[in-house]
Amino acid sequence: MIENKELKTKVLRLIHPQWHGGILENWIPKDMKGGIEEAYKIGAGVQNMMVPQEQKEQETVTIPLSTEITSADGMHNEYDDILKQTKVVSDIILEKAPERIVTLAGDASATVIPLGYLNGYYQKDTSLVWIDANPDVSVPYTMALMAWLGKRSEDFKRLWPTMVPASRILIVGYRAWNQSLKEWQDDLGMKGISPLQVREDSGIVLDWLKEKGKKKVYVHLDLSVLDPSELFSSHNRAHNGIKAAEVVRVVNDIAAAFDLVGMTVVEPTPKLVNKVRETLSQLPLF
Repeated sequence: MIENKELKTKVLRLIHPQWHGGILENWIPKDMKGGIEEAYKIGAGVQNMMVPQEQKEQETVTIPLSTEITSADGMHNEYDDILKQTKVVSDIILEKAPERIVTLAGDASATVIPLGYLNGYYQKDTSLVWIDANPDVSVPYTMALMAWLGKRSEDFKRLWPTMVPASRILIVGYRAWNQSLKEWQDDLGMKGISPLQVREDSGIVLDWLKEKGKKKVYVHLDLSVLDPSELFSSHNRAHNGIKAAEVVRVVNDIAAAFDLVGMTVVEPTPKLVNKVRETLSQLPLF
């Protein structure tokens, strides 16, 4: 994407509440069309308020996003919206030229451009640790892992030409996928690690990274990976998920052994936000 470009920003924090790639039919009540974008917007904003404030060498940018429902069936036209917002993110990152990127986002597709930029800048010396309950390998332009493997339209290829091979992508915490998704992952040759395999220590993750021989690591954290007992509003209800303390330990262990150049956190409890909105909208004086 860009190689050997002079860095202007130490750390760029992106607030990117993109919702268009989410599985909206699972979250939007039929009488609340348009509510999901507000949920993601609020969720991404809450994340930003909860994490430590930006440091001296850090700059925060909020990504503007489309909130229009453009298709005839009342749902969004996610392809056009994501393409438009991807171009905006790409332009901002190229202008800021950061050394590291932290993205607080809505859906998983928000990872694609930050990782693409960093993978290009560091001359493809980057591995991806994808902490998620499922492999995200179905729809090419909303499912970031498929996009990284080159399964994307020419429109998107022009925006982020670099690709990350399956051999440099590790899924950590998977537990919720159907047979077709499992077949996708197996066919792609992408390694997956269950929550049980990181319950006691991070050794299996660190060993995999050492085997890859790459110095830089990008971490994608989907909050749905957490067990419902830890994040009750998670849209993933499958139990035996990874615990918050285990996620913290895995990421810190990665950062201690490798150069953590970027991280994305997605799925900030849109279901909970929508439920609160729906309830309050039915009360007097609101």
